[in-house]
Amino acid sequence: MKTYFSATTLGFYVSAIHSDRPADAVEIAHEEYVALLEGQSAGQLIAADEQGRPTLASPPPPPLAERRAAALARLNAACEAALAALKADCPESEVSSWAKQEAEARALQADPATPTPLLSAIAAARGLTAAELAARVLAKSDAYAVAAGALIGRRQALEDALAAIDLGAPDAEARIDAIRWDDQAAQDGR
Repeated sequence: MKTYFSATTLGFYVSAIHSDRPADAVEIAHEEYVALLEGQSAGQLIAADEQGRPTLASPPPPPLAERRAAALARLNAACEAALAALKADCPESEVSSWAKQEAEARALQADPATPTPLLSAIAAARGLTAAELAARVLAKSDAYAVAAGALIGRRQALEDALAAIDLGAPDAEARIDAIRWDDQAAQDGR
């Protein structure tokens, strides 16, 4: 059984299956055929060289609007990962109580007679007063807000930079590729 490649059709023809094949079809080794299919599976394109033989080629880059959208998706994912890292030491059930803890702490700070069922239960289990726990909750909440705000602001600044790129500019592709979360973090000293 022999395998052939046609530069005209960019197709393969196997002698046991195809009785007719284009006039420009050239015989290729089975190993070459397998390597070409493996390359295609890895995202490369099968093309023809100047002699009409099969070769692997890199696919063309996506259109710039699509490239910008992909860059924004990478920025969003990096920001989400950074925000998740801020909460990594806490179980999700505790994280889901943060808003309630903060609300009760702020209410207690405004009026010491305010009932605080969640804070009171947590404080009792820890051997603290509700007021002591409220002070800790507010300090952590404020610190989290500052850290999260910096990350969210950085993501928004990078999104603004992406949106400001004129896709018709000759350097648009390079400018899109230059906007990266890690590079911004390095510039910020983080």
